[in-house]
Amino acid sequence: QVTRQERLTWLNENTLTYQTNIKKKHFLNVLGGITFQNSDYEIYSFRTTHIPNESLGMAGMSEGQAGTTTSAKSSWAMLSYLGRVTYNYMSKYYATVSFRADGSSKFSPSHRWGFFPSGALGWRVSEEEFFKNVSWLEKNVNNLKLRFSYGQVGNDQIAPYAYAQTLSSSQRQAIFGDGAIPALYTSRMANPEISWEVTEEFNGGLDLDMFNNRLNISLDLYTKTTRDMLLEQNLPRTSGFGKVTRNIGSVRNRGFEISVGGVLIDKKDFTWNATVNFSSNQSKVMSLGAETQML
Repeated sequence: QVTRQERLTWLNENTLTYQTNIKKKHFLNVLGGITFQNSDYEIYSFRTTHIPNESLGMAGMSEGQAGTTTSAKSSWAMLSYLGRVTYNYMSKYYATVSFRADGSSKFSPSHRWGFFPSGALGWRVSEEEFFKNVSWLEKNVNNLKLRFSYGQVGNDQIAPYAYAQTLSSSQRQAIFGDGAIPALYTSRMANPEISWEVTEEFNGGLDLDMFNNRLNISLDLYTKTTRDMLLEQNLPRTSGFGKVTRNIGSVRNRGFEISVGGVLIDKKDFTWNATVNFSSNQSKVMSLGAETQML
């Protein structure tokens, strides 16, 4: 058996960044970009049995009994536009807004594009005057920062052409006139309505550094929900098909993460750091769509 596979994937990313500092108080960073991605895949396989002289290797395949021949080819592409604006005022107040638009050939032209915004806010409380006016806090707390963020990301990880109706060849033949040709049959139902799977997450966090940065604490609380999941759903046997790809189901994850680190020993010739992490996550399947398989 001889099998040849070839996969060619390329990615081109182009970004432009502008950064400015106004009176050492306002820090602004703006980024814009466009990316191109393409992937081509091809496979060919030929099988021969009863080769009289195996020492000839592939050169002897023509002497054997021809077996099955299989081949396949697929291609997909993605075009993305992205942008991000980051601002902070005197390293005290932080704001980030970003946006990306992704177009994937894995979906039909009417559902090809997905739009995914995100944003984040930060507040370094330890830089406030009321914080510094408390002598114990100013002396022992090096950094106290609160963080809040929200964002969406998309997923298109399905097979190419999953939205389209496909044809496959059959071992049976159809007679046209005096000749016979291989018969084709519809092997997959079309579903041009499928689109991007979306995951959105809310996050709130706290960063605390104390005692000349010898103690570091980080806390994060999050809620992450994945909706319009790209899953294969069973179909009634009367449809003539087994499954079809659809946007069905949603899953929600909630939890928190805590990290506590510290410098236990800090000598001239010896330093000992230790970090302890603890996390908890609760996952709940909100929906998996209606089961349509008929027994």
